[in-house]
Amino acid sequence: LDRHMIAPERFRLASRAMLGLMIAGAFTVVVFRFLQPHAFEGPTVFGVIPNDGWLEDISEAQRLVSGAVDIPPNHQWADRTPWLYPWQNMVLWGMGPALGLAGWGAVLWALWIIVRGRPGWTRLALLAAWIAVYFGWLGGNWVTTMRYFLPIYAPLALLAGWMLLEIPRRLWLARQQPTLRRGAPRWVRQGLLAGSVAAVLLVSGYTAAYGYGMTSIYRNVLTRVGVSLWFQENVPGNLGLWIEEAEGGYSLQNVDTGLAAIPFYVVSLPEEQPIVQSLSIPTDTVVQSVVLHRLGDPQRDPDPEQVVVRLVFNNGFAREVIAEEVLTADLTEGFSDFGGEYSIPFNLPNGDPLLLRGALPGVGLPAPYEVEIEVLDGPVTLSRNVSDAMLPISLHHISVYLEDTTTQTQTIQGFSLDDGINNTPYTYFLPGQPAQVAFRARASGTIRQIEFPHLGDPFSDADEETMRVQILGPEGALQPGALAAISR
Repeated sequence: LDRHMIAPERFRLASRAMLGLMIAGAFTVVVFRFLQPHAFEGPTVFGVIPNDGWLEDISEAQRLVSGAVDIPPNHQWADRTPWLYPWQNMVLWGMGPALGLAGWGAVLWALWIIVRGRPGWTRLALLAAWIAVYFGWLGGNWVTTMRYFLPIYAPLALLAGWMLLEIPRRLWLARQQPTLRRGAPRWVRQGLLAGSVAAVLLVSGYTAAYGYGMTSIYRNVLTRVGVSLWFQENVPGNLGLWIEEAEGGYSLQNVDTGLAAIPFYVVSLPEEQPIVQSLSIPTDTVVQSVVLHRLGDPQRDPDPEQVVVRLVFNNGFAREVIAEEVLTADLTEGFSDFGGEYSIPFNLPNGDPLLLRGALPGVGLPAPYEVEIEVLDGPVTLSRNVSDAMLPISLHHISVYLEDTTTQTQTIQGFSLDDGINNTPYTYFLPGQPAQVAFRARASGTIRQIEFPHLGDPFSDADEETMRVQILGPEGALQPGALAAISR
């Protein structure tokens, strides 16, 4: 491409470059075939038909990062200036100010040399073209994450090194050759030469220090991770063993008790604080009953509790109570400590079934009905996911039994009152059902204390609970002195 070069030599170099490009392209295809196998149908090595699933995934990824989809990760790019924002990130954070400015300055100088056709411009063409095309294309996209520009970091660093060495080289030649010393005083040329050498040292030293400082973030424990590690070593979780080591001092070993049984959820309902749940009634429906699962008395007193269940029509403008039933019972007489199952039937005063009309006329939307639970005399509790021999397990606190008058089929709408609450599954123990927790000691010594920092009674009743703790050896034998009982 250099017009100063003779034609045969130019042809030889062009042919050599073309051959190199063909070999590189062949290797690219082979490497992509083996390292990206799910991009092809297969099943053999020669099955190079593109995989439709992979093409769909790539198309979907392009659509998500194009800005055409309104998803939360796209909101951060709403006010970003194209080209300027990724360039700023690369210079300030990705490469560091010294190397970043040197690299982009070198790109501008290289482009000026290429446009002017100065000697040696072909050596810069490939790197400058790659940077200009890649950054020009990706910098104007919607998503310009800094890591997307990693393919041009190395070319920028190469051009920066070229510029930092080329400037002092040219200044040195200008000092040595009389024909190049014209135009500027000697002290100016010497100052420029010294400044160019200082620039090499400054960019190299600053970039090395910047890289060391940046990587120190990953060579040191992150603050929140360090705090988490400290908590693991000093704060017991649901079960902590304090071990007196032979060398002296104590160490904490946290033991995960796991799930001794299916985690249950107890919800307390105080007096005069109604709980409202929306019913979906698309067609005319008969309400058969409302079942309160594991309804219990947390105070375990002999007085009866009173709970009212209402069916309400609420369209946002008017609220009408359609039906109301009151349950009065001593809930301590339930089937278990969690309470019993109470089914509340709904009928009209004349004994006919209670019919709820379906979709609103002319609207086509389900009618806005609600079921409301209010404790008049309590408090009471509702439980779900309770697993015992007394009653079948229920996944909800409240179940509404309905019958579709069109299809004559029964449906059940269940409601879990703990939805939306951070209910991390916890371990609970049932009377007469021992639970073993296995652990491997991390330190040699003597277990001096076992700590249950969050041991509690889900019912918060006045009764005393007793739990026995044993430590068994590897063979299952009770260890000396490893028996204790906790009563509260």
